[in-house]
Amino acid sequence: MNDPILCAKKLEELIDLACEAKSAFEKAAVFAATQAIANEFISYEEERQFNGYVTVLEKVEAARWHICALIGYDITNNHDQQKHKVWALGAVQTLHNVLSNRQ
Repeated sequence: MNDPILCAKKLEELIDLACEAKSAFEKAAVFAATQAIANEFISYEEERQFNGYVTVLEKVEAARWHICALIGYDITNNHDQQKHKVWALGAVQTLHNVLSNRQ
C-alpha cells in the first residue's frame, strides 16, 4: 500500500457496493475486496508502522466487520443493514481523520 488515504476511500466505496450487492458473486467480490484492503492496512502496520495509531487498525477492523455483516459474510448481532452502514461509514470517517492528521 502506497497511500493509506486512498485505501480508506476505497473502503468507503465498498460500503455503498455492499448495500447494492444482490447476487452471490457481487457479495463475494465486496467481501474479497474488503478483506484485501484490510489486510493491506495490517501489512502496512507491520512494515512501516502507524507510529502508535492503534485507532487506524481498530477502525479498519470495525469497517471490515460492518461491511461483511452488510453482505451476510459476518454476524450481524441482530442489527439491521442501515445500522451497519452507518457504523461502517463512521469507522471510515474516523479512519480518514486519523490518517489525514498524521500527514
